[in-house]
Amino acid sequence: MESLIRLNPVAFSMVIPALITGCMAVYAFTRRPVVGSRVVGFLMLALYIWSFFYGVELSCVTLPGMMLSTIFEYLGIAAAPVLVLILVLQYTGREKWVAPRLIVLLFIIPAITVAMVATNSLHYLYYASVNLDTRSIFPMMALTRGPFFWIHTVYSYSMLMVAILLLITRMGKPGSVFFNQSIAMLIGLFLPSIGNIIYVVFRWMPFGHLDMTPFAFAVTGVVIAWSMFRYGLFEIMPTAHDIIIDGLDDVIVVLDGQNRIVEYNKSAQRILGLSQKDIGLYATSVWKEWPGLVDLVNDDRADRIEIVIHSQDTVNYNEAFAYKIADLPEHALRKVISLHDISGMKQVEWALQQSEEKFRLLIENSHDIIYTMATDGVLTFVSPAWTSLLGHPVNQVVGHSLIAFIHPDEVDEFVTALGEGLLAGQPLKDFEYRVCHMDGSWRWHTTSAVPLRDEMGMVIGVEGISRDVTGRKQMEQKLEEIATHDFLTGLPNRVLLLDRFTIAAALANRNKTRIAVMSLDLDKFKSVNDTLGHDAGDQVLKVISTRLTGIIRASDTLARVGGDEFILMMMETARVDDATAVAQKFLDSFNEPLVIEGQLLDLSTSIGIAVYPEDGRDLDTLIKKSDAAMYYSKGNGRNQFKFFSDGGVIVE
Repeated sequence: MESLIRLNPVAFSMVIPALITGCMAVYAFTRRPVVGSRVVGFLMLALYIWSFFYGVELSCVTLPGMMLSTIFEYLGIAAAPVLVLILVLQYTGREKWVAPRLIVLLFIIPAITVAMVATNSLHYLYYASVNLDTRSIFPMMALTRGPFFWIHTVYSYSMLMVAILLLITRMGKPGSVFFNQSIAMLIGLFLPSIGNIIYVVFRWMPFGHLDMTPFAFAVTGVVIAWSMFRYGLFEIMPTAHDIIIDGLDDVIVVLDGQNRIVEYNKSAQRILGLSQKDIGLYATSVWKEWPGLVDLVNDDRADRIEIVIHSQDTVNYNEAFAYKIADLPEHALRKVISLHDISGMKQVEWALQQSEEKFRLLIENSHDIIYTMATDGVLTFVSPAWTSLLGHPVNQVVGHSLIAFIHPDEVDEFVTALGEGLLAGQPLKDFEYRVCHMDGSWRWHTTSAVPLRDEMGMVIGVEGISRDVTGRKQMEQKLEEIATHDFLTGLPNRVLLLDRFTIAAALANRNKTRIAVMSLDLDKFKSVNDTLGHDAGDQVLKVISTRLTGIIRASDTLARVGGDEFILMMMETARVDDATAVAQKFLDSFNEPLVIEGQLLDLSTSIGIAVYPEDGRDLDTLIKKSDAAMYYSKGNGRNQFKFFSDGGVIVE
């Protein structure tokens, strides 16, 4: 019996594009998740399917076998242009456009195309005729294009054209990393597009009926791979500046996980001379003239240094800080470098070594507070900056203890620093504490001080300088909030939940109590997004979060860990009945009317509960088992709760 498959050199050569695109698909799917990586994976998978089955088609010796291979080819051919457009939308910062509804609409024509190819023998609207051409060195299909072929072709070219135009509009300045990224992607799109147009539109076929487009797309895979390794494609995104407050006077520079410059503010441009071409470069190479900054970037243990910056005829002294922030997969940011001008503070420090007259002239014009203090903590002198920074008139401050102005939470630490450090003859450096403003608010200050001695060397008081760092502390708090809380609801995220679980487990072990972990999933929440839209869904999540938060204790932690998934951790639970009571209250809270955009919604929740230490001693195990119990509740009628220990629950 004659074989239906006969390998030939041309068919075997399709291994090259199939291998390249297949490897790229595996790499994209297995690497850490960043914006665009999954779409690259699906695009490379589509190109792999196209290349592989085109090779199978070229190996077939019968017309039915070739046509069957063509049907599978079109799974990749029809999907590739749409995936290219989605990829470019994400890369250019238009993720909000990539809504599920738009994706469905974009894939309607490709789905119809695959169906038309599969059923072509019934209507011949895609290929008007399909014949076997045996004139070449191996059999090939000779196709006459039908009307729907041109509909598919025009649609695919439109997707590619829109993607190319979007890339051109977001290329950035020549020399910048975004410009180089865009050029690489444009090359990857132009080559197969031009090759396909020559083959399809102009019907230039120097190798018989052989389509060279899959080989051109192999070049696309190589270009994208090169861009990922050379320019950090999909790691350095054009929209990372969202966390920068350009109005700050302090220098702000954001670095990614490999210490490349992601974004900077106007102060960094003015003081450090940064420009668009520095985006994507390693900070250590850009800042070679400032070894202190290089050390701050490279040494994770360092968090602050002092550097001198020469600018034309002036010399500025700056204190540089490094803030490490948690992993944010959508931005891949790891560190923020901030520079604060301390030239004024330096001038004051030098003035302390000069005459009393010069000292007084400087302190009266300094923006930082200079003070002297007796050994009992009573202020004997403060500069006018106290009034400008904290509001109190100087005569209402001198003669009072500094401790009276310090926040209660920092009093004990300050007393220790005063008694065991300064009064023992040791200098105090960069002590941070909150001071009460005249309006009742609290301002963060940092102070450095040295002991004052008499002729006999005895400590008779303290002399110090203090400056307001409220702005920096607020930025630190904002960065911590971003790292540990859900942006939509303001609830803790999984990072903060794990941190609090560690503390709760230690207390439970010491006090012989339990921890209840509840997994909550809203029933039929998808229908809200499908019917009312994602904005309405977001409103529902906010309302539900507020309701649930009002039920739990202050010591409990309610975290949002997914779209409509929440986890409650009840620490120091004496009885299992306590968790039962809260779970029932959660169910009852959904009986309250919920009106969103004028529509009354009928929602409920399914709850699963696992208990520490009986069901597990680590958070991942407890969540896995509470999830299993929650899915049991959902699968058995919804709107109920289930303990994992009740039995019948299967953990996958």
